Amino acid sequence: RGRRFLFRCTAGKGLKKLRHSVGYLQIDDDTLVFVTKRMFRLRDLQIERSAIEDIQFKKRLLFDRLVIRTRGKQQQFYFFKDIADRGSRAFEILQVHRKHRTEPREVT
Repeated sequence: RGRRFLFRCTAGKGLKKLRHSVGYLQIDDDTLVFVTKRMFRLRDLQIERSAIEDIQFKKRLLFDRLVIRTRGKQQQFYFFKDIADRGSRAFEILQVHRKHRTEPREVT
């Protein structure tokens, strides 16, 4: 199994019943999982990386915003500003995966 990345962030628009929840975005080889605690229970939302149509990243004053579009719907995640610049790092990881997935492969 490949590498796994974990980023602390806040859920924004598009994440039903999880909006404004502080949690962790886990990036695997094939899925994104947002995990948070809501009403004393763990809640999660899974996004298949193969279903991602578009990824946008915008730097803001207090939070950086990551917008992921899947099947015509948008999910927004807000990353806290810090020295590690985790929002940019998450965006780079997702972009690298998209490039590998869309590159034509040679057939021998």
